[in-house]
Amino acid sequence: GDRLVVSESAKDVERVVGKHQAHPCRRVLLIGNIGSGKTTIGKRLATELAQPLVTIDDARRACGDGSSAGEAAAWAYFLRLATTTNNNIVEFSGSGPLAPLLGQQFTQSNDDVMVLWLSASPTTRPQTSVFRSIM
Repeated sequence: GDRLVVSESAKDVERVVGKHQAHPCRRVLLIGNIGSGKTTIGKRLATELAQPLVTIDDARRACGDGSSAGEAAAWAYFLRLATTTNNNIVEFSGSGPLAPLLGQQFTQSNDDVMVLWLSASPTTRPQTSVFRSIM
């Protein structure tokens, strides 16, 4: 699938929506560091494309309890949702214990996946990270 580097700007989101509408794919994969805008862009794309957003954070809220077992349960739940739900938007950092397995599942599925690499400026990332830590 396509690999695009995007930011949170409205112009970039419109570009992704237009590209997706011109060449629909079954999944959109958002990858980026903390504070890069994954959730913000994911929510906007989910609304624009009428597709569900699957996030590791939501899986942690649904299954995690702060323990190692809870984290493992959250990752298993995330992996199941990300790979069995058709036409979805998947958001995570691109790392973690099951990241290679997620990549392998997407590759073996032969589904068309649009991969969006999110970047944030060095001045934006610290501000976002601080904001997230006080929420």
